Amino acid sequence: MRRIGVLLILITLLWCASLGQEENDSVFSAGWIIVWNKHLAVATNPDSLSRDTLFNIAPSVEERTNVLKEEDDYFPEEWHVLSIVGPFVTIRDTKSSSNGGEVSLKTVELGSKKQVTISDLFHESDVLKALLSTDQVASRLSKPDPKDLADLIGNIDGGCDMDFNELLTSFCLYYSEEDTATVQFLLSPGCLANPAGGANFQIKLPILPGYRVFFDKALENRSLGLYLE
Repeated sequence: MRRIGVLLILITLLWCASLGQEENDSVFSAGWIIVWNKHLAVATNPDSLSRDTLFNIAPSVEERTNVLKEEDDYFPEEWHVLSIVGPFVTIRDTKSSSNGGEVSLKTVELGSKKQVTISDLFHESDVLKALLSTDQVASRLSKPDPKDLADLIGNIDGGCDMDFNELLTSFCLYYSEEDTATVQFLLSPGCLANPAGGANFQIKLPILPGYRVFFDKALENRSLGLYLE
């Protein structure tokens, strides 16, 4: 069984290496070996013999030129691994066109492949309190003192400046120190007419006891957003 796990890892490394001359990065986290470059990110668990493909955008020869395709007004999409904390991996997805661009963040749990929200990783009351302390959120509320995150999302409007629809999922685990994590949020512009809009801001949150080991290991691995961005 162990030999099969090692074979899976070797196949993953060879697969990544075959996608151009880029150097691969790798991290061992919560039983997973995550290997990635600009075209491919794969997580392998040698114990459960599982493998998750986080993204695979091996470019064609045409896309390698990074030239605008006039017929569909499209630039090649770019992906980047932003943070790895325990089984939670944050990916940045950048889509560009001649009319502007869109950048989004997504955090997935290895194994289940489930996209997680900020309240899956921290106490909701802590998240709500921290978000309300930021100018970006507090200044856009139509109702004071929301009782929970759903109430906050239902009563906030960023207009053309900021899109709050993905607020609870567009985040990166940026840094940690002792019992506190720094979480960075990325908001897209509220409309195409304002490509300079959007927001990038941080909050600090208490780390849940069960996740402390993940953050400590990520700090040791240098796999938090501060190091991988």
